[in-house]
Amino acid sequence: MSPTTNISIEIDKMKYRLNGETFEGKVERIARTLSDSQEHYAHLYEILHNMRFLPAGRVQTATGSPRAVTAFNCFVSGKIEDSMDSIM
Repeated sequence: MSPTTNISIEIDKMKYRLNGETFEGKVERIARTLSDSQEHYAHLYEILHNMRFLPAGRVQTATGSPRAVTAFNCFVSGKIEDSMDSIM
């Protein structure tokens, strides 16, 4: 299974796949990188391929990728003042 609507297919290609990568290739890249055994790989691949679970966007983009990007989706910062100057 892969995304089925035109918009979801295009977003998946544009944001989460490597250049020329198929949905199945992306799923394999993620499952291969995150698994610690063949059994774990097969189970994770099936879950991802059937879209029963999809990691957050940055995780999909970064996991197993040669791109220099982070897989972190959330960041914690120190206390900042509530003003435009403090956040810019």
